[in-house]
Amino acid sequence: MVLIDIDAPPAKLHLHTLTNRQVTSVLDPTKKVNVYTVHLTSNDAYKANFTFEGGCAYLRDCGTHADIDKSP
Repeated sequence: MVLIDIDAPPAKLHLHTLTNRQVTSVLDPTKKVNVYTVHLTSNDAYKANFTFEGGCAYLRDCGTHADIDKSP
């Protein structure tokens, strides 16, 4: 298991929230939460997005950089 401090992640992951974007919570479908992205490839062509709720990360999707930013 790898533990990463979500408030101070390694810079090489390019971990950040999508600005002005929220998605439906996994834990409570009536709430909206921040969506995070992380780069999957060294050339930044592919990303993954996830929510961080209740101390757990919930993977939502993987895809091209543009697709993930456009439709989290």
